[in-house]
Amino acid sequence: MDTRLLRYFVAAAEHLNFSEAAKSLYITQPALGRQITQLEQQIGVSLFIRNTRKIKLTAAGTTLLNQSYEILAKTEFAVNMTRQAANTLIGNLQLGFMGPLEQNSLPQLVKIFHDKYPSSTIGFNMLGQGSLNEALETGNIDIAFTTAYDLDQLTNFAWKTSCLSKIPKTLGIIVHSRHPLARRKSISLYALARESFVIFSRTEFPLTYDHMYHKCLTAGFQPNISAQALDLESLLDMVKLGIGIAIHPKPPASKKFSGLHFIPLCDYNSNNASVVAWKTTNINPLIPLFLKTLQEEKFLVDFSPDKVSV
Repeated sequence: MDTRLLRYFVAAAEHLNFSEAAKSLYITQPALGRQITQLEQQIGVSLFIRNTRKIKLTAAGTTLLNQSYEILAKTEFAVNMTRQAANTLIGNLQLGFMGPLEQNSLPQLVKIFHDKYPSSTIGFNMLGQGSLNEALETGNIDIAFTTAYDLDQLTNFAWKTSCLSKIPKTLGIIVHSRHPLARRKSISLYALARESFVIFSRTEFPLTYDHMYHKCLTAGFQPNISAQALDLESLLDMVKLGIGIAIHPKPPASKKFSGLHFIPLCDYNSNNASVVAWKTTNINPLIPLFLKTLQEEKFLVDFSPDKVSV
């Protein structure tokens, strides 16, 4: 039985006047009359004695009124207990990400989530791209903040485009300030054929490595890779030392970027969108709640159906 019909019935029984009851429910009197008739038809008895001036409860109506108070009270209690259980959900959610925390809004988002679910525990795991995907696959992390490189080639993954990263997505090259190219306003990938490159380690960032390597081959040259870095700080340090140049989005302004120069690439198109990804077979109940928080706080670029790999 629809509890809405019971609420309408209780209002009519308490007022013993359809017009006044309808006003208290913010509906029209004919609409209330139809709901009461529907309830009587469902039960199979008359609940009111009707005449032109007033209405009275039948014996059956009096019985239902007493039971309705109890039913509605229990329903409200059940709803409140369910909401309380959701808000006190105990669990552990492991998040994986690639860059330093200060480069994205993840701490802000986690605070919002923890305020909603204070009994939850959140773990932070800074990993390379390859390690992120492996950790998702094995269940060592539940949600990854990564890039869209080749996610569709993985099995049972879902992802949405996110806007957590504060790093601009314009790709370019990073050189030390004394490098001959440092004066350029922009540059093409083809013009870098004679340069040495510092690139993220293929062990930790296999998709990024392969993507950059393929782009260079498409531009007509095989890149001369002089060094591989395990993280952004190491990559920038190697560029400062003159070991090579790096292809990367412009890092945020910081002391780490002092002595370096960023030059936009004019011919490098990259599927480098930031995404939030998860394993569709992971049954951790905190995953949908965290994704819902992402959506509510506008940390997702779009609200289209999840992209899924099978």
